[in-house]
Amino acid sequence: MVERVHLHIGTVTEVLPTLAGPWDLVFIDADKINNDTYYELVLPQVTTGGFVLIDNVLWGNKVLDSYPLKPSDKDTRAVRAFNDKVQADPRVENVFLPLRDGLLLVRKL
Repeated sequence: MVERVHLHIGTVTEVLPTLAGPWDLVFIDADKINNDTYYELVLPQVTTGGFVLIDNVLWGNKVLDSYPLKPSDKDTRAVRAFNDKVQADPRVENVFLPLRDGLLLVRKL
């Protein structure tokens, strides 16, 4: 039997640079404050036409402008800023999928 699963233990910022791409699909579902860091680490390794999926971008509807943002809510601020960044990123095209807590489908150009 061929081993197809490889376990990598450590922080993403330490482990990810040791992994060789290219990748056709990357799924990001981690701490929201670092979504931008993870996105920037994986995007160079994603093939042209490949996808990055980011989970929880609706963040309990707290990303909506109508939601009153508390000064201490760092996660919501990070998700809002990340969503805005991806929307304006000329390296990609994206679509928001309002499934459960929101999924952002990003295609690398």
